[in-house]
Amino acid sequence: MLKLRFWALCLPSILLLSCKADVGDPSHVLIDSFSEKSTASFIEDVYSDVRLVPLELDGHLLGSSMLMLLEQAGEGYILTDRQSQAGYLFNPDGSLRTYISKVGRGPGEYNSLEHVKYQDHKIVALADGDHVIEYSEAGDLIRESFLDYDFMDFQLFRDKGAAFLVSRSDGEDEVCDRIIFTDTLFQKTASFFPQAFQLFNYESHLSRVGDDEYLYVPVTSTQIYQCRMDEVVKTYDIDLHGKEFPDSILKADDFEVMLDVMMRTPEIYYVPQAFENQDFLLLGLGNIIDGEDKDSGVWLIDLKDMSSRIEYCEQKSVEYSFFGPPQMLTPDNEVVFICDLSLYDEVKNSVPGLSRYDSLFADCPSDSALLFCKIGE
Repeated sequence: MLKLRFWALCLPSILLLSCKADVGDPSHVLIDSFSEKSTASFIEDVYSDVRLVPLELDGHLLGSSMLMLLEQAGEGYILTDRQSQAGYLFNPDGSLRTYISKVGRGPGEYNSLEHVKYQDHKIVALADGDHVIEYSEAGDLIRESFLDYDFMDFQLFRDKGAAFLVSRSDGEDEVCDRIIFTDTLFQKTASFFPQAFQLFNYESHLSRVGDDEYLYVPVTSTQIYQCRMDEVVKTYDIDLHGKEFPDSILKADDFEVMLDVMMRTPEIYYVPQAFENQDFLLLGLGNIIDGEDKDSGVWLIDLKDMSSRIEYCEQKSVEYSFFGPPQMLTPDNEVVFICDLSLYDEVKNSVPGLSRYDSLFADCPSDSALLFCKIGE
């Protein structure tokens, strides 16, 4: 079945490839170490240690990990479950601090939840595309705002308002800049767009890097932009060996034409996720064959020497169901997954190196946990 929501990632040898910066222009970095095969087994060869943070769900059920988003919330974590339309605020030990499920038509309620974030002891939700709802740390309604366009993602800047990414088809006739900046009351102050052209932006998103820096990740493009507010400070140019989305898809203004081109393109690779810290760039990889999502990959690039490692697994595999896509890259060089531990017995012998953590998984009191994988030296 054809899927047009582009998510990603998971896990299986050891081979270091390299990328390089454009000589004379450090603001452009060419990543030319793409591989269609796994070059490392991450649990065995990349991660030096793992730890678990059990999640206390208070009887609530999490949806598919492909539809979840996780971010830091002070010392704790905030999770968006877009399948169940719920938000969770967790303490550092995984205990549940606040659960928000406000589906309805009344004040502070919504039909569809895009993303929840945490800042200054408030939970801020983007819902129904154009609805921003601010809740207290306890989950009580503080204020809500309605925006001029539908948005698919947003980032909060400390004391500087927010940036919102316009949804793929909204306002195409009058909106050239697809990133809209607002003040702290979510009133528009400016706009910006680093790309020269993009008719539809599919599952593009914004990934936080610092207080006022973020990655703009256009999923169907071979470029990722590191931005400081409305300024591009670095562009990553990714060489996918000619197997990226064809230009005819990107420039088509008819959905049926896009489907036809995709079905006639035997193999496509794309980057659905990107995270960056001071040491590493972590990319997700997606693979579409004959119009259907097949493999997901994790692509880790060391920013010190630009060495590179990639691992793939099938999206329909139990291994992918167990790990899900990477959710964060922490400042301490840990890759974070939302793990379904009920599948551990099925995957421990098929993922090289995983069985050495038997006792850790066996002692976990919850079937849902955050899995922190430390990148080795």
